[in-house]
Amino acid sequence: LAGMTEVRECFVESYLQYANGHEPDSQMKPDQEALSEHFIENGDIRELAASVIKADSFLYRLDR
Repeated sequence: LAGMTEVRECFVESYLQYANGHEPDSQMKPDQEALSEHFIENGDIRELAASVIKADSFLYRLDR
């Protein structure tokens, strides 16, 4: 399962939701797509975590 594209996309979406503290929205979509594409290729969770905290949707998030 861990190598399946759908599973990795779901993981990225869930991780972004956790990191940002809310459901993914339109501002997060470009970052989510880029992170998913990269994570599908390499599957490195540590690299994903580092990329999430560098993403614009994390750095410039609006508190809800």
